[in-house]
Amino acid sequence: MQNLLTKIILKKQARPVANRVPIRDSSTPHSSNL
Repeated sequence: MQNLLTKIILKKQARPVANRVPIRDSSTPHSSNL
């Protein structure tokens, strides 16, 4: 059960990080693809 919880937590933490990257690197073409 702990493994499932850690995976869910990592996914929740990964989403906001991925959302912040395009905002910071809006000038880069790669961010628009994300």
